Amino acid sequence: MVHQTECAKMPRLKRQLSFESNFLAAIEDQTDGHGLNIGCCMHTRAAVGSHGRVSREEFAKLWKERVTDRYPRYRSRIYSSPSLLGLDVHYNVEDLGEDFDVLSIVDEVKADDVLRERPQSMSAVETVVERIMTTPFDEHLPPIKFVLVQGEDGNTTIVSKLHHALADGFSSIMALLELTDPMPDTQLRGSANGVGDGSSRLSEDDVNSKTSRLASGLCILWQWLKLIPWAIYMLLVFSVLPDSYTSLHPTFSRRGRLEVRFGKEVSVEDLKVVSRATGAKINDVILALLAGAARRYLLAEAVKNGKEIGDPASLRMGFQFTANMRSMNDKPRIGGGGNESWVFSVPLSLHADVRERIRDAQLQTGRLKSSPAFLFGRVFIRFCGLFMNLPLFRPLLIQSICGGRYLLGKTLTVTNVRGPRNVRSVCGREIVGLQCYVSYPQTFTVVTYNGRMSTTICTDEATVDAEVSLRASSHCS
Repeated sequence: MVHQTECAKMPRLKRQLSFESNFLAAIEDQTDGHGLNIGCCMHTRAAVGSHGRVSREEFAKLWKERVTDRYPRYRSRIYSSPSLLGLDVHYNVEDLGEDFDVLSIVDEVKADDVLRERPQSMSAVETVVERIMTTPFDEHLPPIKFVLVQGEDGNTTIVSKLHHALADGFSSIMALLELTDPMPDTQLRGSANGVGDGSSRLSEDDVNSKTSRLASGLCILWQWLKLIPWAIYMLLVFSVLPDSYTSLHPTFSRRGRLEVRFGKEVSVEDLKVVSRATGAKINDVILALLAGAARRYLLAEAVKNGKEIGDPASLRMGFQFTANMRSMNDKPRIGGGGNESWVFSVPLSLHADVRERIRDAQLQTGRLKSSPAFLFGRVFIRFCGLFMNLPLFRPLLIQSICGGRYLLGKTLTVTNVRGPRNVRSVCGREIVGLQCYVSYPQTFTVVTYNGRMSTTICTDEATVDAEVSLRASSHCS
């Protein structure tokens, strides 16, 4: 109650972003709105006897009640302030207060109108995602955007985009899932074990607090002992993949605008069958399938450009993916903000045989997980975040991460999202499909929801046949 009174007196609370979030805000600022943002598409179906489509006012009210009133970070704007004698800028968040009008970040469009403007093979939702991911945020509003795509069949798809500097992908998706509720027939099922179940929370009774504190203390001590030499090493190799990782180089110039494609859903049970047959983890199987899609992309590019196709078995591609640095006992901190994860890169074989790709994925991810970098945890992240925000180094690193090298076909970023295990609803409408995306070129995003896995690829219209790639990545045989 005291906290609520203080917030009412000081609605314009300002504070600096953490080192990691500061770097992500700089990416957004220096790339004209083409930074690392997280989005989600909730495809809803109106139940019998319901009010039909989700209205703009109805959704805005739900977002305010479930998220902004409880987590002020999601009603805060990001702004910059000069520092270091004007040589650099710091990025800050400012709480806009309880009077913030949520309707200002919620738009509504008709699917027919979208398709008339762009009558191609793309769906209306894919087109809206393209637009929202390339449109900069309003600097006077929170860096969050929602678009309700109203279908002709009476259903609504809720497309969202959240600034990565507000929170990491885990916290952002958890905030979106706060809007959802269990369906009546699944409310009593054991969905609380899924990390993506929005209203579920980890039970305190399952954690021995004394053992947890001791383990955390020993982990921090080990992080400090191993920090300096390995942090320097990882900073030197971070996001740097030698050209030798691929024998094909499609082009060395920036290309046309980005495109978004949704892949076909695949049963998680099918992935488990492949996992059991190969002895690999499901994540390694997914990586191997995406490597197969990358192989098709590189070979198709070589043919397009009139180049000779090298030995397919020798093709390699760097796969970057986010490693969560939280301990398994950490509770979801939706409103805490910050970024508790780090991006690592591994080179994977693009062999034609999926079994070879799975074996290579097992080997490479196993090596990464056993590396000292994974033991650094939060200490490693803070150290690197400080280093990455040096005035002269930060622009060079942003250019390395967001520059033309990501359009060379040498690197794909993979984001894996574990969604709810059971069917959920939003605004009383059943969620029949869930897709997540990262507004970033050459990105695969994989999400599981209600026993189904779907893929989204953010790519480029001039070079990548995304639908062929996605069919390859969704094919388990």
